[in-house]
Amino acid sequence: MADLTPELEPSAGAVQPEERPVLNAGLDFARSVPDTVRAAFDGMPAKVLLREGEMLYRFLEHGFSGTAEGFWLPADTYHRVRKECLVDGIPIPAWAVNQSTALPRAPRPAVFIQATLVESVYVFRGFLKQSGGTPRLRLWIPGLTGEQIFVRTYNL
Repeated sequence: MADLTPELEPSAGAVQPEERPVLNAGLDFARSVPDTVRAAFDGMPAKVLLREGEMLYRFLEHGFSGTAEGFWLPADTYHRVRKECLVDGIPIPAWAVNQSTALPRAPRPAVFIQATLVESVYVFRGFLKQSGGTPRLRLWIPGLTGEQIFVRTYNL
């Protein structure tokens, strides 16, 4: 009698779908990151894997013409900034606002972005340099594109 059990292992000749590499998996902070970004961090940030479904946050200045790549607020930093703003009446700090270019005045946030990762990515998580005050935990995500996030945008 013939064995009717299906094969559990793919045959040697079967073509498997290509596994998509995780963004920034091979990126080395010390060698591959622009000097301005390295200089912004206080020490060496940790390279961490954010999984599909995790949330990122940004405040953008009016007319922001940048990309998804760059600095983001992790959830804990975002919630602290919003609490200070809503409960304590402290305005959103300039360091938490992304700008297209460095302007001589303090940036004024006009848009709030809540992004959900649709695929896992490696990010650099660390504290920005500061001269007193509450630590500024940020994420820097090189190479992030609009296809890797689902974005909700709100006017402030």
